[in-house]
Amino acid sequence: LIIDTGIYYYLRRSEPYSLLNVLRKTIFKMILFWVLVLGNIWSGSGQASILDAKHEVRLDSIQVHVHITNIKTKEGLLALGFFEDQDSFIAVEPFLQLYYEKDKVRNGEITVNFFLPMGVYGISMLDDTNRNDEMDYNFLGIPKEGFGFSNYYHKGFRKPHFDLWKFEVKDKETPTIEITLRYI
Repeated sequence: LIIDTGIYYYLRRSEPYSLLNVLRKTIFKMILFWVLVLGNIWSGSGQASILDAKHEVRLDSIQVHVHITNIKTKEGLLALGFFEDQDSFIAVEPFLQLYYEKDKVRNGEITVNFFLPMGVYGISMLDDTNRNDEMDYNFLGIPKEGFGFSNYYHKGFRKPHFDLWKFEVKDKETPTIEITLRYI
């Protein structure tokens, strides 16, 4: 599911495949997209909206810049998982996941932008070279793909505590988050 394009398609397996179902869902998503965009322009707030984990439209979102460095390969996707606390991180249950193609990576770096409601978050990132949406390990349990965390370079072999890589999105501030990928 690639979210940064604004419009995406999905079909439930229980629904019969038909042109009507595809058109109905596409039109709904296009209307929702334009309502969010036009609502942002008319409000003059300089903020946009996203769908949060509960699928509610959020109008209090702040733009966040994430600068990612040390990207070693051009294959695969950059997967960002957003967490709100230690428990969701340990359970590997992000409230939001964003995926980015690597076509705009230059000299091992890229900056991506998105909107988050005000709050405390942590970003866990995976350089998913084989596009399987999970970290791959060798026979010793060592990660085979690059990984990183918001504003924190992890040197250990255990998962870091959420408090080490959390950040806060505040009103009228545009945070810039640094993620340096580590490959073992």
